[in-house]
Amino acid sequence: MLKHKYGAKPSEYDGKKFRSKLERHAYIILKEHQDKGDISFFLREVPFELSDRTTKKHRVDFMIFFSNGTVELLETKGMDLESGKLRRSLVEDQYNIRIEVAKSSIQVRDFLYKKIGMDI
Repeated sequence: MLKHKYGAKPSEYDGKKFRSKLERHAYIILKEHQDKGDISFFLREVPFELSDRTTKKHRVDFMIFFSNGTVELLETKGMDLESGKLRRSLVEDQYNIRIEVAKSSIQVRDFLYKKIGMDI
């Protein structure tokens, strides 16, 4: 297996491949809340086409459909590079949306706490 230039360690869980351990851990947390009924379902690696000439698309790690009907976008980034920030900004501007960034599993839990309003 090739080593990632920024230190991300690919992993697997539940028969799925993840680009980093943080992304895998976010998946596990989301599955737990789906099982509890806080989340209806979620999608992984959601592509957004960009009208920018330098980048054709940007993939958001998770699109989360909460039981209360809201939809949120979440990216897990151990290292949030300028190129990723730029692509994310282009997606947010073009689609008039907001993408939340979590740099740790604690931030994933905090994000969910804010969205479902209960102690997780």
